[in-house]
Amino acid sequence: MANMTDCEYYLVCFLLLLLSSLLFHFIINKLLKLTTHPKLPPSPPALPAPFGTSGFFKAPYGNDWRFIKKLCMTELLSTGQLERS
Repeated sequence: MANMTDCEYYLVCFLLLLLSSLLFHFIINKLLKLTTHPKLPPSPPALPAPFGTSGFFKAPYGNDWRFIKKLCMTELLSTGQLERS
């Protein structure tokens, strides 16, 4: 090391620092297997859509939906009820 120039000396110091930091990183991550997040169990499979591919607003409706629609139109949205509110 006595015959090294300043530039060579700084290069060797930089390489030693780089290799030591890479070695430290390897030891921490691979050999000790430290992780910042715990391993979570796998997610359950997704449930099928209740309306299939038609979506919520285009879903076919039956007698119950027709009854609720009729009840809302006649009772909640009637002329007398709208005038009272």
